[in-house]
Amino acid sequence: MHVRLIALILFCLGSVTLAAPEHPAHAELIADVAAVQPGSTFHLAVKLTMQPGWHVYWINPGDSGLPTEVKFSAPGGYKVEFMGHPTPIEFDQPGNVVGYGYKESVMLVALVTVPADAKPGAMLEFSASAKWLVCKDVCLPGKATVSLQLPVSETPAAANLSAFADALDDLPTDASTHGTAGTKIDGDVHVLSLKWQEPVSNVQVFTAPGDAWTLGNLKYETKDGVTEIRFSPKKLVKSAKPVEMTVVIAYDDAKGRRRSVKMTDRLGAE
Repeated sequence: MHVRLIALILFCLGSVTLAAPEHPAHAELIADVAAVQPGSTFHLAVKLTMQPGWHVYWINPGDSGLPTEVKFSAPGGYKVEFMGHPTPIEFDQPGNVVGYGYKESVMLVALVTVPADAKPGAMLEFSASAKWLVCKDVCLPGKATVSLQLPVSETPAAANLSAFADALDDLPTDASTHGTAGTKIDGDVHVLSLKWQEPVSNVQVFTAPGDAWTLGNLKYETKDGVTEIRFSPKKLVKSAKPVEMTVVIAYDDAKGRRRSVKMTDRLGAE
């Protein structure tokens, strides 16, 4: 049995005895517009709000946990593109179990493209389904289907701009826009490097190799303006196919703001 699954079982044993009058995580669907314009784009987001002390998980939950999942739905002709999970934080859980995820709240954002022939005056319904595991001293699974109705209008109508500005800032951007990125393979060791264009501090690396791979001897160091990440990918499943893995590098910029960039590496490539 996978060590992560064992840790999750041990961590969640108390959940069956918890009698909570209210689920500790609440989901809602919000948009950065109050009306959609024909031929435009706008953002939708599932916002999860957790009670104090509770947390949900990133795509790689760490030593235990389950990824937070979301799926958006829109009327026919509307294109919906999920923009990815925000930068996680690392937290300690009971039993010295390390987790990656989100506390207080998190917004999972999608970009929606409105067709040019959308009819002003029409009322549209957008929806999303979400699944998560929320944990504190115990863990509780959660799921919800949330919806939002928006009219079509020729007149711009913004909403929730501050919340979406923060949410978009929390998304990792491409590393090549912040420095010179490189990847190489040295024997069985993969080496990723990023030479920063700006001063950074408190660098932290998050990886999500999936269920069929693990990263042995993962190490990273930032020195003289260069972050270098080294690891040896290993198959957990004999038949595992090559996968493209995203590596998120979180950092504090010169103004002390928490930001992140992403790089990709192919596991199992010849």
